[in-house]
Amino acid sequence: MMTKLAINELFIPIEQTCFELAVKRERSFLWRQIFALTPTLMRLLSVRLNWHMHPLLSAMQLFLLIFLIPLLGLYQIFLIVFRGIFFPFCYMKTCFHPSGLAAPGEKNITGMHNAFSRYFRFNLENHVGCIDDWVQVLYGSKLQQGYSLSRELNNEKDRLLNLGGRWDPYLDDQGHLKNFVNHRREQLSRRLGHYLNSSANRRS
Repeated sequence: MMTKLAINELFIPIEQTCFELAVKRERSFLWRQIFALTPTLMRLLSVRLNWHMHPLLSAMQLFLLIFLIPLLGLYQIFLIVFRGIFFPFCYMKTCFHPSGLAAPGEKNITGMHNAFSRYFRFNLENHVGCIDDWVQVLYGSKLQQGYSLSRELNNEKDRLLNLGGRWDPYLDDQGHLKNFVNHRREQLSRRLGHYLNSSANRRS
């Protein structure tokens, strides 16, 4: 493990700021994860019974809901207790920097992602939000307004829903959306170029 002071020897100030922003999102993710509902339970809680079905099918559907919701509720309570027990240890890990941590090789968004992402357990929303944070720090707030990966992700989700609901709102890391974000991130990195050459960092 590395001490907190050692990071100053690895990174220039803006890279250190980007890493610290990722750490903040990781801590927020860990806290929210304690009480996060399982996708299966969220789906069951949102189910609407179809009383226009055959009475036998409606009765079976009602029976499954009555049986499964308490069972999944107990499992959810177990998860909350389990995550709560391990939360202090997971949080403490974010107070230190991993031994393999190194400055980005490429001085762009792709290089930043490759250098830092392996050390965080982001869901898709937090991952995209972190990239938007980095763009604001590395290229300036004016550029960030024109390059919002979070907005592009939300637009893609709306597009999928309009095409017939081919997106499950209870699952974050779905293949199509992950591929979409990876592709947009690479495009964004090429458009913005090296952050050491950006006007925002030349002024600082």
